[in-house]
Amino acid sequence: MGQASFIETEVRPGPPPAEPRSFQAAAPTSGAPATVPLLGQRMKPDEFQERLFRSCSARRAHAQLIAEAAGVLSGMVLLAARCAEEGLSCEALLPDGGRCAAGTPVARFRGAPAAIVEAENHVIGLLSKPSGVATAVAQAVAAADGRVEIVCGGWKKLPPAFKEPLRQAVQDGGAKPRICEPPFTYLDKNYVRIFGGIAAALEQARPLGRPIVVQVRGEHGAPAEETLAAARGGASIIMIDTGRLRDLRQAAAVLRRAGCRDSLRLAFAGSIALGDIERLSREDVDLLDIGYAVLDAPCLPLRFDVVEVER
Repeated sequence: MGQASFIETEVRPGPPPAEPRSFQAAAPTSGAPATVPLLGQRMKPDEFQERLFRSCSARRAHAQLIAEAAGVLSGMVLLAARCAEEGLSCEALLPDGGRCAAGTPVARFRGAPAAIVEAENHVIGLLSKPSGVATAVAQAVAAADGRVEIVCGGWKKLPPAFKEPLRQAVQDGGAKPRICEPPFTYLDKNYVRIFGGIAAALEQARPLGRPIVVQVRGEHGAPAEETLAAARGGASIIMIDTGRLRDLRQAAAVLRRAGCRDSLRLAFAGSIALGDIERLSREDVDLLDIGYAVLDAPCLPLRFDVVEVER
């Protein structure tokens, strides 16, 4: 998940925008968390705000959340759920995974003036970082252009409050949040170290009866040798996690010479930047696992504007 880049190339734009849809704030959809842990403060005006707006507390203000740059949205379901919890009317104008242009309103709000001004401190944060990550993921997927699958599992190592929003952001951007559909067994470097090598780790994992993913780092032999051991040991996916292109090429070549390249999937990871993806996607590889290149993406800039006050 490092930052270093070894290939520079232009990232092409993604596919056309998804069809927009609208939904009113409601309870989270199936599969969404029952509570919204991100930015755990309540979206309630403080005593000062209540006193300041007391003279117009019966009025209702309307506001819009507007994208200030083009991007891919993520966090709309969380936003609607959070507003429903706080009794604030929210209409999402685009879905999670929807594309927006600069200047596009993405959500509308209605509520008491004090509640509306306080909402600004919360709703931007619910969307801006996940949408920035989803936008970067979409750029990665566009650069791969269907030649390889893009995977990002690095969200699992983030602070707990960010795991679910950024896992969803990876999906909203069009990539997979896991290298394999569960259940599967993932033998990373620490498993391999504990068991004393690739072959020994696979021997322990095979009786579990699940697909096996093995991380190859060249710690118990050359990466090509470890790759062949992983293939002979029954691995379904072999992850060359060195960031060195020559290791990927040698691993693919040894698998082809052994006649088993087409019976498993080959993945590559380690310091992959967005600019690397187009070139790497033309190698003999099935999956590219990216991390900080998308998880460290800047927030999608948003602004919250009051557009009408009912008199």
